[in-house]
Amino acid sequence: MHRNEWPSDLRYRQIENRIFLEKLYAMDIKNNPLKNSRWYSPKKENIYDSEHMEELKIEGYTLVEVYGIPETSEGMPSYIFAKDSNNNEYYLHVHYFEFGWNKWGYITIGDKLAIKYGALKKNSTSSANEIRMIDKVEHSVFKGNKYY
Repeated sequence: MHRNEWPSDLRYRQIENRIFLEKLYAMDIKNNPLKNSRWYSPKKENIYDSEHMEELKIEGYTLVEVYGIPETSEGMPSYIFAKDSNNNEYYLHVHYFEFGWNKWGYITIGDKLAIKYGALKKNSTSSANEIRMIDKVEHSVFKGNKYY
């Protein structure tokens, strides 16, 4: 999809900015300021708070990873799909998300969430009836062989 065809959706602007920074980082520029920056690394990873994940499990939540975000012409859809560690699939709707629409648009493929659901369906997606974000370790940037 060509850049000018993208909707003016926040998600696409974030992707465009990330691509720009990756290209700028890769450029052979003497004293490239991005290479010494603590706020940017092309290898930035989401590091989830393991203590928070354990607390959520104790409270009865299932940890899932987002694998599907349907594309719509209106921007972020009201539902997404996620899988747990046993490959059970779940349907997640914004109505059950702890922050509603406020943070729903920031969820991306690969993000981890904590959910509760009614009955587990083995041959189709199960619907989540409670969705929570998992705390991330702030400013986790991988440089060399350690996180900062």
